[in-house]
Amino acid sequence: MKKLTKHQKQYRKRKKEAQHDYKTVTNESGYRVQHVARKPICVRVSQKTADKLYESAE
Repeated sequence: MKKLTKHQKQYRKRKKEAQHDYKTVTNESGYRVQHVARKPICVRVSQKTADKLYESAE
């Protein structure tokens, strides 16, 4: 079996974390806190809606 590259390891780790809503980490002061896991999303909108969003963002 081949060894995984650093990028492949990080990708697998993020993919596994994305299955859970929260992950527990230790902050600088030593307390254990929960962070929201980043989940990739894909949203498709029509061109008309996209133009409207760009206008409202400005």
